[in-house]
Amino acid sequence: DVLVTAFHALLHRYANQDEIVVGVSTPGSHDPGIRDIVGPVANLVVLRGDCSGNPSFQTLLTRVARDLSRARAHQEMPFDRLVLALKPEPDMSRTALFDVLFHFEAAPPPLRFGAAVGTVLDTNLGFGKNDLHLSLQQVDGQIRGTLVFNLDIYDHSTATQMREHFQTLLEQAVLAPERPVGDLSLLSDQEELRQLETWNATDANYPHDKTVHGLFEDQVARTPDRIALVFAGESLTYRELDRR
Repeated sequence: DVLVTAFHALLHRYANQDEIVVGVSTPGSHDPGIRDIVGPVANLVVLRGDCSGNPSFQTLLTRVARDLSRARAHQEMPFDRLVLALKPEPDMSRTALFDVLFHFEAAPPPLRFGAAVGTVLDTNLGFGKNDLHLSLQQVDGQIRGTLVFNLDIYDHSTATQMREHFQTLLEQAVLAPERPVGDLSLLSDQEELRQLETWNATDANYPHDKTVHGLFEDQVARTPDRIALVFAGESLTYRELDRR
């Protein structure tokens, strides 16, 4: 719940929209009768996140957890039947009802077939018709993930920045869950230093032994016919402006 809430908060900050719709995959194998079945038994539920009022992360977590609990209570409802019932405008290039998908998978138990032990192989299948797909897994006590993005909308640098912002926001939220999500920093210390100091290093060297009008006269001598001023449909060259 914390991870998907942080994802909602990140999308809210990026899009500046209070309503964030995210598809969430559910395992679909909670029934004891099908836990040992090998095959695609997962399903999709849709969360309509409410980030209005700049809530604290704790408040947003409560909202998302409530909605996720309600969705899971009806997770047996096939996603295809939900789409047929709601009848959205058909578009074969994307998934119906949502453009962003979130998936979290806890550490799976060992695959044992009698005396044999199986190994999980990542085939990179299942990624596709979403603008964003964040897939997280718990591996050896750590959370690892993959962010898949639509190259028609995002480039690699934007996706990398989004990944770093997600991690920073999550760290900030854990440290101060009572803070409003709009006040949680997205910038790492290194990125904040780059934006506030490196990019703002605008000092320029100039001859301190000359006056401002003297520097202008030097420019007139170098480029007398170049346009120096444009205003109200009138333009003046450096020579004309100097004469005035």
